[in-house]
Amino acid sequence: MVCTADWLPRSKGAGWKDMRTGYFEEQLRYRQQHDQQELYHSMRETAEAIRGKDYYRAGEKADENLLRELQNICEFYQLPFPEQMRYTSDDQELTEVICGSLGIMRRHIYLDKVWWKDGDGVILAIGKTDGRYYALLPRKQGGYCFIGQDGKRIHITKKNREMFEREALLFYRPLPMQPMSKKQFLRFLYKHTPLPDFAFVVIVTGITALIGMLVPFATNFIFTEVIPLGRMTLLIMVGILLVSTALSTYLFQSVRSSLLSRIRGRISVTMENAMMGRIMNLPVKFFKDKSTGSLSDCILILKILPEALTNSLILPVISAVFSLVYIIEILAFIPQLALPAFVTIVVQVLVIAICILQKTRMTQKELEGEIKAQGMSYAMITGIERIRLSGSETRVLARWLNVYKDKGNAAYAVRFPAFIQNELVGFASLLGMLWAFIAGAQSGISIPQFATFASAFSLVTETIMYLSTASDGASMLGPVLSLIEPVLKADPEKKFGKTFARISGKIELNNVSFRYQPEDPLVLDGLNLRINSGEYVAIVGKSGCGKSTILRILMGFETPTQGTVLYDNQNLSDLNPAALRRNIGTVLQNGKLFAESIFANITISAPWLKEKEAWEAAEIAGIAEDIRNMPMKMNTLISEGGGGISGGQKQRLMIARAVAPKPKVLMFDEATSALDNITQKKVSESLDRMNCTRIVVAHRLSTIRNCDRIIVMDYGKIIEEGTYEGLIAQKGFFADLVKRQQLEETK
Repeated sequence: MVCTADWLPRSKGAGWKDMRTGYFEEQLRYRQQHDQQELYHSMRETAEAIRGKDYYRAGEKADENLLRELQNICEFYQLPFPEQMRYTSDDQELTEVICGSLGIMRRHIYLDKVWWKDGDGVILAIGKTDGRYYALLPRKQGGYCFIGQDGKRIHITKKNREMFEREALLFYRPLPMQPMSKKQFLRFLYKHTPLPDFAFVVIVTGITALIGMLVPFATNFIFTEVIPLGRMTLLIMVGILLVSTALSTYLFQSVRSSLLSRIRGRISVTMENAMMGRIMNLPVKFFKDKSTGSLSDCILILKILPEALTNSLILPVISAVFSLVYIIEILAFIPQLALPAFVTIVVQVLVIAICILQKTRMTQKELEGEIKAQGMSYAMITGIERIRLSGSETRVLARWLNVYKDKGNAAYAVRFPAFIQNELVGFASLLGMLWAFIAGAQSGISIPQFATFASAFSLVTETIMYLSTASDGASMLGPVLSLIEPVLKADPEKKFGKTFARISGKIELNNVSFRYQPEDPLVLDGLNLRINSGEYVAIVGKSGCGKSTILRILMGFETPTQGTVLYDNQNLSDLNPAALRRNIGTVLQNGKLFAESIFANITISAPWLKEKEAWEAAEIAGIAEDIRNMPMKMNTLISEGGGGISGGQKQRLMIARAVAPKPKVLMFDEATSALDNITQKKVSESLDRMNCTRIVVAHRLSTIRNCDRIIVMDYGKIIEEGTYEGLIAQKGFFADLVKRQQLEETK
């Protein structure tokens, strides 16, 4: 756990007394406890969850206990546990890398009320008395259990629920880190449907069907025993029975609705968190041809799935299966009318199937049109300022109407028989009843027999009508799954490589070639570059020469067509990209700020940082004075898109965000292009003093005078290399670039 001078570890189980009487006593206790066991930095989320409380883990190191419980979580979710993690000594890195590698989403929760009765996702909790981590695993029968030190599963009950701290972490089940089909995704959702709730839905539906069987029996009894004998007492009793049957059916259906609501909620939480984890683990190149509006709308449409799966698939199928008991009743009591009933049901099912297929095609086109329209709407709203400045409102509106036209055509082009589906199903029931009446008259069945058939047949057709009503949701399943299919089929970024807590900053590119598409020309052609730890390197050249591409390859966003990239003599393809990027501070072209406070924007990549460290980063970026002049200072909110601040302030905030975690490597791609000369000079001086590897792609050449080395590129190759003064003295390509820029500045 995190151990600071303010929150020192204490041990209840080992018999330590709470020593808080003075600074020196706290320091002495810290040193004694540090000698007894090796403490590592705890994972960030757990440190936040327990508000800085720390405990002595009797008999084992902190990372050993956490490692074992994380293994239990992976085993429960049937996920591979990265073997190299067994040798990782940093708790924070251990947890973040494992969760990031497997796409596991997590959040803070409070263990309140009857949490132990409702198993919903694995919980990582802290023991009150021993301070150990515990992985609380959901049981199939409901509730939670944990694995004791003897390997036995211990069920959590009302008696032992108090052994855990109130605050904990909830881990959600992720999607597999591999491409998936739509069927595999559906199996994933059904596999994680709560079994007890599903079983209760089946049981309640079965009981409701059995209760419904009483209606034909009661009808037969009225016509054979009550009416012929004129026994009013029996009629009242049968009436009470039928009313009780109706009330019981209503109550059981209410229970079933409540259970289905719980199932929907759990499917929704599992699905949304799994999909968000999947999106966060997709490679950057996946988002190149995806608009923000279209992608976000695809994710929002997923909310339809839980409703469609429960109310339009699970419940109708279960109801249809149990409605067979009414057919059995018809066969048992009135076999002469079984044929009209069977043919009617087949016709109704065929009509529903045809309409579902037709509506599925129309829904697919409608949703595709809606996705395009929403993406266009988002682009219009975010770019409204540029639209107004260029006076192109009419043209943009015309483009939007053309996109919306596809959605409108699909929404209003409903054809026969889909637009009268329910009417056709009802009319088929009427024809079936008429056929049964004629067949009954010809076969000479009695009035009580026909009345019994009518009540049983109406119960069957009622279920079929429910299927017809629910078919609208069923027709949404295919189109929604098709819309998210690109996300499912995309190959997530593999994160099972080697990992290390810190890198030294030594980087090598050996014979690296790269092109964006197989048919495109080479952007980088046989590039060889070695950057030593702590070196300050600038990369310059004309637009399109491959400067920004080098940074993208160094960060693992792109894979070289040929050659290798090495960090500390380790091949980039063998490293964990997420762990590597945590050691790199970057400011890329067209970087964005989040709709959060200034403090949150600066510390978003290192949320454990304090406000003092955020101010230090702001000083380096040359924006500290601007922040002090703001009314709320570090708590000043930034609107979406960085509204309310200038372009230079936005760029400096991104620089502050990059330098805040004190990374071993800094990569800037035109990071100071929007700064004035005075501010740019201040930022450059701050970069000169930093003790880390700095790689700067620069357009304004006057800012790289103090670089240790300048790499001059053209057509994907290094054509010159040296210091600023040395390259000027060569009077080559770089010297021409400087002269040209100086002339432009003097005009």
